[in-house]
Amino acid sequence: MLKITYQHYLKYQEFQKQKELQYCMVAEKPEEYIYDRNNEHDKVIREILMKKEEALSLINKALKPKQKIKEPIDLYSNRFITSKYQDRESDIIYKIKDKNIFFLIEHQSTIDYSIAYRMMEYSIEIMRTIVNNKERKSKAYKYPLIIPIIIYTGESKWDAKLSMKKLKEQIEWYEEKEEISLVDINKYSKKELLQEDNILSKVMLLEKSKNTVEFIKNVEEILKTSDNKNLEKIKDIVKYKAEGIVEKDKLEPILNKVKIKKEEGTMTLAERIHENERKERLEIRLKAIEEGKKEGILQGKQEGKREGEIKGKIQGRLETINLTIKRMLGLKLEDKIIQEVTGVEKKELEKIKKELAGAKS
Repeated sequence: MLKITYQHYLKYQEFQKQKELQYCMVAEKPEEYIYDRNNEHDKVIREILMKKEEALSLINKALKPKQKIKEPIDLYSNRFITSKYQDRESDIIYKIKDKNIFFLIEHQSTIDYSIAYRMMEYSIEIMRTIVNNKERKSKAYKYPLIIPIIIYTGESKWDAKLSMKKLKEQIEWYEEKEEISLVDINKYSKKELLQEDNILSKVMLLEKSKNTVEFIKNVEEILKTSDNKNLEKIKDIVKYKAEGIVEKDKLEPILNKVKIKKEEGTMTLAERIHENERKERLEIRLKAIEEGKKEGILQGKQEGKREGEIKGKIQGRLETINLTIKRMLGLKLEDKIIQEVTGVEKKELEKIKKELAGAKS
């Protein structure tokens, strides 16, 4: 049986100490090992900063306030620090008495280029343990103020960034600011939202509706000012937003009315002529049905004759208008004048121009 005496144990302890000392001299040491083994210099700094007057002197030196800070401070527990750094003895935290204001003091003997991010992590951890989840929903609630301070005692000149703003990616059109960017619909007038050429502004206006009457009025104005490319999408959104506010049978007539108006507004000159004549023919048919079968047949014959006349009229009108447009183009009149005189749409005018150009070539 192997016997282990107390002397053997002491020799083993000495051997372990020598082994650890050799390990510390290795150039590349694991990060965890560095954080868990604070050298004597770190301990000296820590012991000094454990004295309130020394810590207060450092705080005044770092912050350079207009008047020296004289408020009473107390050491604060650092057990909340994340597991990666929980055993670091160089972290000192002071709290102003009766206030949620903290001084987070970190001693660095070497340059750490992630220090800004690491101090931010510390600050978040402090907040997480202090913030009252019930009270924070109150408008009057004040979050803790964490003031980070670094004391550097290394030989090389410190060149690590001390602000997260400087460590983040940058883009030329955005300058980071302290406040969160806010778009508040209450700051936009109804006129401004209607003028905006996007769907979101229209939705924002619907959100501003205070009652059913105002909602319907806003829907009418939104559809009236929306262009065709967004019209169907906006109508779908209106239907969705109207649930529980406006009955379907009251909403549908508004949507259908706007659709007809939009389609008429985009018709070319020829299309408008055809549409008017189509309505005229429809009225004749309805009248024939009302007057009875016999009379309807007779009226149908008359209508056929009438339709032939109408067709001839339409063709004649179009030919006359086209001829007038071609003559005006020959006189090199401006497009705007031609459109005002003949009522021709820009698209139709361009088509006639191409026909003339083809005939010349």
